Amino acid sequence: MFVGRKRELDGLNKQYESGKFEMTIIYGRRRVGKTTLIKEFIKDKNAIYFLSTNASGDMNLKIFSEQLTRHFDPSMENISFPDFDSAFHYLARKSEDERMVLVIDEYPYLAESMEGMSSILQRAIDEYFLKGKLFIILCGSSMSFMENQVLNQKSPLYGRRTSQIRLQPFAFQETLFMLGGMDPEEIAVYYGVTGGVAEYLSFIRKDWSLKENLVNLFFDTRGRLYEEPKNLLNQELREPKIYNDILYAIANGASRNNEISTVLGRQSSAINPYLNNLQELHIITKESSITKFGSGKSIYRINDAMYRFWFRFVRNGMANIEMGQGSSYYDIKVAPFISEYMGPVFELIVQEYMLLKNRVNDLPDFITEQGRFWGTDPQRRKEVEIDYVGITESAYLIGEAKWTSEPIGRSEFEKLKEKAELIPGQHSYFMFSKSGYTKSFYEKHHSVKLVSFSGMVKDFLKP
Repeated sequence: MFVGRKRELDGLNKQYESGKFEMTIIYGRRRVGKTTLIKEFIKDKNAIYFLSTNASGDMNLKIFSEQLTRHFDPSMENISFPDFDSAFHYLARKSEDERMVLVIDEYPYLAESMEGMSSILQRAIDEYFLKGKLFIILCGSSMSFMENQVLNQKSPLYGRRTSQIRLQPFAFQETLFMLGGMDPEEIAVYYGVTGGVAEYLSFIRKDWSLKENLVNLFFDTRGRLYEEPKNLLNQELREPKIYNDILYAIANGASRNNEISTVLGRQSSAINPYLNNLQELHIITKESSITKFGSGKSIYRINDAMYRFWFRFVRNGMANIEMGQGSSYYDIKVAPFISEYMGPVFELIVQEYMLLKNRVNDLPDFITEQGRFWGTDPQRRKEVEIDYVGITESAYLIGEAKWTSEPIGRSEFEKLKEKAELIPGQHSYFMFSKSGYTKSFYEKHHSVKLVSFSGMVKDFLKP
């Protein structure tokens, strides 16, 4: 089942309909659904799909030659072009008067196997393809390669692309549609442990319980996600041990440079290059408190939820999992802490929900920026955190997000108002709750908007 990606498909189809040369770069983390998107786009089009392999340049040329000849003239079977320039020249002649798509998937493999490949392709574009009707799609999963070797202004291909798509994981709304029919609270947990990565979500069995699915994926040596972060880091980075230790530190509460360096036993300056690399790969993010009234100190958060879940729970349990005790480990060390883990996930769902309401003009004013707030309350001498702050021209939208099994009472609202005193100006208050609200609070909540998780799900699922 193909889910979502409407904006990306609309953009690709608009380019296709231009009838002139186009080149789109599609990249994103592994398993996010790039190839699925491309195949959906080309399914009814005149297209050649070439999947580069981690092999020699000669082998890639042989496979590419076979793809071309099979598409245009099957009688030329087993004929190989002498080089890629000749193959591209042949393709240019064939597509001069006929609209067609050439997909080169996993382009980094091809570029690494053939020295000067990007320059060869650049020459073909400038001398052959610009005159015709070819639509090229270059796709890659190596984030560092695609951003530094394809999109960077020093790349030979710089200036040749006509669009680019960094494909993101599914949002919670798309995850709801993909896992439709399941308990929405469980869907939220699946979203929180997979980060909305399409392939990971496809592993979830709708006829299994939450425990069965999570144990099967993460807490079994045969599980598809049991070693996934380690494998991904090994593919992208040198010295994976240091990156593993950094991610473990962040997942378990260290959020500032000095805290992370203390866990690792290294100087703060020594870990900066590693933190920068993880940011470039979009595995972690450096986040600042929203508004000028918050703390000036940034914190690091794991941006990729699958990494966050794995380093929070799986890494510590590997010895038990290797002994076949993954199910018991889950019961004792994971299940009791799922609600706590889901706190930051629910905050992201709240941000997505508020943007949804923003689009349909169903808020006190239009949000121009949103995020989390943290700072120091000088009067009470304590650290303050606010789960949600939306900035509008007329007021700050202040929100608390609670993923707990207990309903929210008025005391929680009073605490929120107290924290909000650090942000001068007009305030509109929101309380977001998984488990609803106490009866007394619900009956007298006129100064705050109450938003239940079930209500959010209904809005997400509206046509």
